[in-house]
Amino acid sequence: MAYNIGYDIVVNDDNCNAVGSEYADRAKWFENILERYDEILQEILDGAVMDGALADNLKKFRQEANALKNETAQIAKAAQSCTHQFLADMDSADSYLF
Repeated sequence: MAYNIGYDIVVNDDNCNAVGSEYADRAKWFENILERYDEILQEILDGAVMDGALADNLKKFRQEANALKNETAQIAKAAQSCTHQFLADMDSADSYLF
């Protein structure tokens, strides 16, 4: 059922697609930061903290930080999917106008 809300809603497809692309760009940037962070942690393990409880904890921390690498790409894909689905839903909802 359609409702008259008193004004038109304008959806800028290009803007929505740009937002989706921004998610992908930021995910790549974050992946690069995490990669460098991993390298730094490995350098610390190799050259400064090699044994003991601190080294063990740092190794565990590094593993957890590495787990984030795949998460950012998945989050970016989900966000892009949401923007594409939003546009598809809006096109479907206003198809009677075209």
